[in-house]
Amino acid sequence: MAPRPADEHPHDPLDGGWSETWSFDFASADGDLGGWVAFTRFADHAWYQAALAGPRRQLLMVLDHHVPFRSNPMEVRTTGLWADHICETPLDHWTLGLETFALGVDDPRELHGRQHGDNVALGFDLEWETDGPVVEHPLDAGVHGYELACRVYGEVLVGRDVIDVEGVGSRSHHWGPLDWVVDDGWHLSGVVEGPTRWSVDHRDGTTTALLEADGTVRRVDARGEVEVDEDGLPVAARVDADGTELRVEVLAVTPVPVEVAGRQIRRPRALCRLRSSGGWTGVGWLELRAGAGGSLGAG
Repeated sequence: MAPRPADEHPHDPLDGGWSETWSFDFASADGDLGGWVAFTRFADHAWYQAALAGPRRQLLMVLDHHVPFRSNPMEVRTTGLWADHICETPLDHWTLGLETFALGVDDPRELHGRQHGDNVALGFDLEWETDGPVVEHPLDAGVHGYELACRVYGEVLVGRDVIDVEGVGSRSHHWGPLDWVVDDGWHLSGVVEGPTRWSVDHRDGTTTALLEADGTVRRVDARGEVEVDEDGLPVAARVDADGTELRVEVLAVTPVPVEVAGRQIRRPRALCRLRSSGGWTGVGWLELRAGAGGSLGAG
């Protein structure tokens, strides 16, 4: 079923394996700055994850995997972490607020180790406004979801610095009995050639949704692969879809280690520059799911 306005809001959990994630990302047109937020609710607790990254800046990460519930399910209030996720207009406009101290690291691989770094004040005051059609995006049997291309604007605060943000991005929402340990593959979202956006999903095969300027969505079978390094972090990617080749250059990587059911899994995201065989350029985010490793997804 196509997403409804009511689907933007929290759903009732069905069982112990249920989870629900709201995810938001953004990137400046030149690829110098990007970030993302992911808020995941389980039956009895929540995760809050956020990142600010760029090819010439220190990586700032927020990883709290023990967020208690509040009466407002979209609020996060813990010692040192304040965050709001506000649906202003369903399927059209969301506002995100964040005040916290992030972990600042010069080497992203520190997130896979001791997680030692600088304590850096980080704040988001950002708006996501829908800039295209709703794209249905189920992940697994019984897991519902959708994705929307967006324009993103507002402010990011780093220490005493205030950074104005005006860029492109996406947001997605998924809920259902997702098995985080076995869920694998990868997802790429980005804008190429101005209003044309790509949404690429690889699971058993690769499917690309092309979002055109007139609001139409074309789904095409594609071939895609992701190259990763010895730490499982993405280095580059390539997608061939509908006669166009899209090459993906990783500009900055954000490792995301989490523990699920007593097992350590990794779901890194990367800020990317996109170049098509037609000479177009763009920016976007690439996410690898648990189980992704080696040279992925030739299919």
